[in-house]
Amino acid sequence: MKTSEALNNAADVLEKVAAYIEKAESGRIQEEADMRQKQASDLAEKLSEAIGEDISVEMAEKLSSIDNVPELLGRLTAGDTVDSLGGPETEKLAGVEGAESSADAKFLEWVLS
Repeated sequence: MKTSEALNNAADVLEKVAAYIEKAESGRIQEEADMRQKQASDLAEKLSEAIGEDISVEMAEKLSSIDNVPELLGRLTAGDTVDSLGGPETEKLAGVEGAESSADAKFLEWVLS
């Protein structure tokens, strides 16, 4: 086999690999676009029901361009921080009063003995 034939064969293999990768990636990109479009249409429908007005086609297209619709919904409804829903009335921990200092004293006595 000559060098030129080997190079031509390698070029053919690389072209076939590139075509395969391009086909696989274009399919994945189309699937993502379809999923995004479905999420946007679902969101537009829910927004339409919530506000009582139809969502324009332009708004639905803008919604489909958003990368993470559920995250956006969370930020719109909950905000960036979550308020505390309650907690202990005092900072007192369970246990006997003075037990902590007693334990420290016993440990110190043991170390120094």
